[in-house]
Amino acid sequence: MNIFNNNLIRYGLLSLFIANSLALFSQKYDDNVMSKSKGTYTINTSSLCKTIGYRSTTPLIITVRKDKIVSVEALRNMESPQYFARVRKMMLSAYSGIKFKDYAKVDGVTGATMTSNAVKAHVAKAYEYYLSSEAQVQSACQDTISNNYRHGQYLRQIAKYYRHYQ
Repeated sequence: MNIFNNNLIRYGLLSLFIANSLALFSQKYDDNVMSKSKGTYTINTSSLCKTIGYRSTTPLIITVRKDKIVSVEALRNMESPQYFARVRKMMLSAYSGIKFKDYAKVDGVTGATMTSNAVKAHVAKAYEYYLSSEAQVQSACQDTISNNYRHGQYLRQIAKYYRHYQ
């Protein structure tokens, strides 16, 4: 009967660990704002930020890898094409290769101030979202570890109770 108890405890702990691990690692990053694939995050600011430039919002797709901005691409918007072309050429390309936390160091474009400010606001919101999402994932990992510990304590108490009344 003692072998049965040890196996029961082992399998119980193993099954709890596997269940919690699967729950943690099956968590999707993919929402309508941010997705992750092979260590690269893609952030879509369409629903994240509603700051208006000269005529409309300036939604962006920001690609981040290892806390560095890989690219910033403009989505469809209603800004003046001639001015937005300048923003795309001078400003969006300036974000490539910089650390995400240094996003504020990129200057706006003279003559397209309102559009530049809207782009900066979108990048700032994307950075805030990126940081909060990373903190949530780290918190979920910590919660899983402490839950596994609590479940292990619970199983040990059950086994102790079972052995006592056998």
